[in-house]
Amino acid sequence: MKKIIISMLVCLSYISTVYSQKTSKVVTVEPQLSDICNILDLMDINLFRFDLNSFLNHKYTMSIYIDEYVNNKKIKRHSHIKLGSNIMSLNDMPAYKRDDFRKAMLVPEGENEWDNIKELSVYIRSTNDSSAIITIDIPNNMRVNKYVKLHAVGEYKRHFYNIRPFSFQEIKDNAKDNIEIPFILYGSGWLDTKYNIIRFCGEREIDPELNAEILKNIPYHYILGLQLQKDLISK
Repeated sequence: MKKIIISMLVCLSYISTVYSQKTSKVVTVEPQLSDICNILDLMDINLFRFDLNSFLNHKYTMSIYIDEYVNNKKIKRHSHIKLGSNIMSLNDMPAYKRDDFRKAMLVPEGENEWDNIKELSVYIRSTNDSSAIITIDIPNNMRVNKYVKLHAVGEYKRHFYNIRPFSFQEIKDNAKDNIEIPFILYGSGWLDTKYNIIRFCGEREIDPELNAEILKNIPYHYILGLQLQKDLISK
């Protein structure tokens, strides 16, 4: 009897040991947003998306501008891309097309307007050693590409460009009718002659007044922004 009890205790101890042992196993999970951002960075692709819903309290004619700077001095407006009105009206359409637009834009009966520009995306990527392409995308609306020239850094003849977003400030409803809001700075690195390396370091955001210290070092850059022309009729 004693032997049977001892045997049972040994078996229970073994079973307990087996069930208490932890196992390890690799589990596949879905890629995270950080993985996608890392891949885009390795491919030299910069992606931004902006929410413009707060501007729907007024009707604006919207445009994208790209200004070119050399040694922190604006030399020209490289591009001016018209996006149209952020609020559209069936009254602006030919009469024979209004029913089609009402269905396509899901405009309820008894109403004439719909929100046309609520978001905006910007993609920036270098295409070769001397140019980059800037893509402006309005979801379900339009997409435009603009090429910009890149400049080599010093004696290295290397094109090294980086991105800085702008900080945003609130815009009051009674602001002037023509507003320009800078979004993105796309600029060249510079040669640090003391250490003989190419740098692009400084503030992580650029102030709208362009007082950032980093701008004193960047030899070439572009500023991309949104221009708003307030219409007389508000929503």
